[in-house]
Amino acid sequence: DNFKTVNDRLGHATGDNAIIKIASAIRGVFRQSDIIGRIGGDEFMILLKNAEDLRLVKRKGTMLLEALQFAATGVNENVQITASIGITMYHGDGISLETLCSEADAALYYAKNSGKNCYSIFNEPVDNLEAAKLQSPSERAQTVQYLTLLENMDAGVLIFEITDEIKITYISPGT
Repeated sequence: DNFKTVNDRLGHATGDNAIIKIASAIRGVFRQSDIIGRIGGDEFMILLKNAEDLRLVKRKGTMLLEALQFAATGVNENVQITASIGITMYHGDGISLETLCSEADAALYYAKNSGKNCYSIFNEPVDNLEAAKLQSPSERAQTVQYLTLLENMDAGVLIFEITDEIKITYISPGT
């Protein structure tokens, strides 16, 4: 979360060291058989193989959040590092990798918009009161609708206005 602040305030060398520390923390949470990759900047992707049990996925999410809380240290300043995590599950239903990535990305942005330093699971029911405050069932439905809208756009522009409510305006290419 807010990784740009590390580079801007503490310099790119400190940012590079933080990325190395982040990668090490991620490796410490997952098995050797899991696939971990940096997909760019401060974003990583993890494929947790044979994780059919959602409890395992949630436990790994919690462990990863804890492992990724540290301070990036500069000469005169520290920046606190935390993480937001987006999770999706593949259930053998033949959906594409691109769709899985879109689902994880939607969950990631939900986690970031929910205050950061948390994880969100795409299209999972809310299972505790604190999470219920963060995401109502109608918000989950909106996430799916937004993805469907984005997937079916024909080079138009979407404008999201987020205040107390969410307002979406679509401008077609011919407008």
